[in-house]
Amino acid sequence: MAWFLVHPSGYRYPIGATGLRLGRAADNDVVLTDEEVSRHHAVIRWQGEEPWIEDSGSRNGTFVDEVRLSAPQPLRPGQVIRLGRTRLQVEVVAEPRPAASAALGQMPAAAASPAAQPELSVVRAALIGAFIGLAGLLIVFFLVVWPLLRRAVPPPTPTPLAPAVAQARALRATAFLLTPIEDTPNSVPATGVVVGERGRLLTAYTAVYDAATGQPYNRKSQVLVGLSSDPTRAETSLDRWYLARVVRADRSRDLAVLQIFALQDGSPLPNSFGLTPVVLGDTAGLRPGAPLVILSFGTDPNRVLAFAQAVLTDMVADADLGLARGWLQTDIVLGRENLGGPVLDAQARLVGLYTGATVAGGRTGLIRSIDAAQVLLRGAD
Repeated sequence: MAWFLVHPSGYRYPIGATGLRLGRAADNDVVLTDEEVSRHHAVIRWQGEEPWIEDSGSRNGTFVDEVRLSAPQPLRPGQVIRLGRTRLQVEVVAEPRPAASAALGQMPAAAASPAAQPELSVVRAALIGAFIGLAGLLIVFFLVVWPLLRRAVPPPTPTPLAPAVAQARALRATAFLLTPIEDTPNSVPATGVVVGERGRLLTAYTAVYDAATGQPYNRKSQVLVGLSSDPTRAETSLDRWYLARVVRADRSRDLAVLQIFALQDGSPLPNSFGLTPVVLGDTAGLRPGAPLVILSFGTDPNRVLAFAQAVLTDMVADADLGLARGWLQTDIVLGRENLGGPVLDAQARLVGLYTGATVAGGRTGLIRSIDAAQVLLRGAD
């Protein structure tokens, strides 16, 4: 018999011989991005042939079938564990599911208890509605807005509309990041972009490091990374979750590089692991008037990928780095919700990243050019 915890997303966590640790901190076996969940919330251990659950002194308590735990108790198939707002279904199967089904994270309807089913249906409906809206926005943008924008503000040298494959790569490469802040119930949400097939990502320095102290937000320098298998489809959500660590952080460039090293539950990456990186561009062909697009997940709790349209107005030098095109100035105001968002040119190539920095002269809303990232991206794979 194999025991599992089933997340509302359909992801199944096996209760192995060593049990499971549940909480918001990145060192747990089950990492939950729920602000009402404590860093180390609960633990499941084996006693004989039964898994037992115990609260770890959490702030909001641990509930089994909506009864708060006052002492360790055994788990039964079909029970629902609630930590904060997150519900996990206890499931037992006679034999492992086929690998293809497990990889897709599908949960059969019979696995959900009557108590959990209404809420799961509401969650599914909300997710489907959110992503239908996202799909509509993306379709309108790429089929209608982008061509109109390029006709309205053409660059000095006309360039073809971005190939569909480059657009798709950029969308799939854009990642949601959540960095736990040590010893607090808070986390820093941001956006990043995949730049290497083996899990290398680029993001803003302040997405993973505290600008005031120059230290990582948590001692392990770990970040939770969420990706979508196909962000153009309404029924697809952030269905792939990983753990990454900061491998390079350059305050002078205002950039950081992450490397994915494990699945969300801490288990090793499969041999088949591989991601779709964004197409890297450069600033050599950019001129004032060129259209740009900024992708970001913002601060929306639904984590919907959004885009902002901009026009390049100026190139700003970075004297400290010796870069004539260290920054890109646009005609729009960017803010915290855009932190770490990749910036694409008319061919959907990565030409910059929004880092939230303010440079000499008080300029704000500037975009760090890809030129400044090149030294950090060498050997991305």
